[in-house]
This record gives sequence, structure tokens and C-alpha cells, in this order.
Amino acid sequence: YHTDDKLMFAALASKDDALICIVADSGNSLWRRGVMVAQIETAHLNGSPRRIHDAVTDHTVLWEIADSSAIPAISDCLHENLAARRIGVTLRVKENTPATADKLSETVNKCKPATI
Repeated sequence: YHTDDKLMFAALASKDDALICIVADSGNSLWRRGVMVAQIETAHLNGSPRRIHDAVTDHTVLWEIADSSAIPAISDCLHENLAARRIGVTLRVKENTPATADKLSETVNKCKPATI
């Protein structure tokens, strides 16, 4: 996708998986947002076909692939479930606080395949 831009993220994923990113706003608050892999070309925040990390954010902190079996645990942050112009779902933490590592680990763990 978007071969005219520099490579930002590479992973093996199925079309039923989701790409999740954690972004920081200008106040260093962290937000979780995502898009289904099959929708990457058409999903965007501000109404123009831009890459998922292009938005009214300061920078991207983390990228992760959510396994298709984990989608119910992260569906609140998917593109189609966010209100217009909403950055994502807040992690309720600032990037430079002690709780950040736990919040990031929690997010990554939500993206792992469900176990039986």
C-alpha cells in the first residue's frame, strides 16, 4: 500500500486482522486507533485517502497487528466505530508517565490471538 511513501511498518497479516497504532496528541496523551487490514486503503480519519498515521496527532508511539480472533477486544478503536474526527480511544495516560509501559503492554496483549 502507498508505495510512494517511505516504509513505516511491515508485518505479515491476513485481511481479517487489524492494524492498531498508539498515537500521542500535542499534549502527550496516548490514543489507540485501528483499521482492518482489508480497509487500509480506504480508511482514514479526516475524509481524504491518507495513510492511517496521518492525522491530527503529534507522533506514533507503537504499531501492532491485532489477530482476527482478538478483534472483539479492540473493536472500540476501529475506524468504523469512531466518531468523525475522533483520534481514537484514549488510554488515559500521558506518554512520559510511569503508567505508560503498562498501558502499552495491555494494548499489545489485547492484540494477541485468543487462546482456547
